[in-house]
Amino acid sequence: MKTLLISLLICLSPGAFAFNQQDFEKANDLFMQAVKGEDNAREKAEALFEQMQKQDNDPLIRVFLGSLETLHGRDAWFPWSKLGYTEEGAEIIEKAVDEIDEDDFQDEKISYLGNAEWKSLIIRSIAAHTWSNLPFFFNRGEDAREQIELMLRSDKFKQSSKGFQQEIIKLKQKVNNQEAK
Repeated sequence: MKTLLISLLICLSPGAFAFNQQDFEKANDLFMQAVKGEDNAREKAEALFEQMQKQDNDPLIRVFLGSLETLHGRDAWFPWSKLGYTEEGAEIIEKAVDEIDEDDFQDEKISYLGNAEWKSLIIRSIAAHTWSNLPFFFNRGEDAREQIELMLRSDKFKQSSKGFQQEIIKLKQKVNNQEAK
């Protein structure tokens, strides 16, 4: 009975996800496939994230949707479509990142790529990865660099998995190398 009550309290807590963790993991797997350019993965990931967004309009879900929109731009045929989708995606990401800086944002650790990571760090990581991969004329390189620096200075970053830390350090080196060119 005590375990049931604790489980119920966790599920009803404001920070608890309204979407299913298995759905999130499946959508994230499809997202990673979409990043690699696999056929139909972007559309499938987008459908799952949109379904989750209906259940919980969380900045975590929106940052993935924004990144998927930039991938839509990458994959579009017409130059004006490429520009439109990419800019729209970058703006969705920016709004999600802005939301985690608000006082009422409730951060928590969630399962991400096999580890428990802070939601705010995942959001910043997706933003930084996406923005660092956009062509220079979108002017998002500085935004990527800012997110990386915010992560590296965060106490939560020190609590994250070694793999996550290494990925962010590697991303910082990539962004620094882009700037040097």
